[in-house]
Amino acid sequence: PLLDLLHLIAFNRKWLAMNHLGRVVTRKLMMRRFASWERIMVDKYNAALGIDDDLWQGFVAIYWMNRVAQMLRLFDDRWVNRNLIQPLPRIQSALRSQ
Repeated sequence: PLLDLLHLIAFNRKWLAMNHLGRVVTRKLMMRRFASWERIMVDKYNAALGIDDDLWQGFVAIYWMNRVAQMLRLFDDRWVNRNLIQPLPRIQSALRSQ
C-alpha cells in the first residue's frame, strides 16, 4: 500500500516523473520534500500502517526499483542512464546513512 502512496506523490506531475523519475525519487521522495497535503498523507499513512520512519528510504528504494523495472522497456538508453544509473549512488548513500 505504501508504494501506491509514493506513486501518487511521484506522479503528481506525470511528465516530470515519467522523464525524470530518478530526480523525483532522490530529491523529493528520499529527502521528504513534500507539499503540506503530501506530508499529512504520508504521516497518516505511516501511522495507520505502523511504518517506522527509519524504514522510509528503504521503501522509497523499493518503489524506485519497481518503477524502473516497469518502465525500462518503454524508454531508450538515455532514460535508463538518467533514471537508473545516475540516481543509484544517491540512493545507496541515503540507504547507508540510515
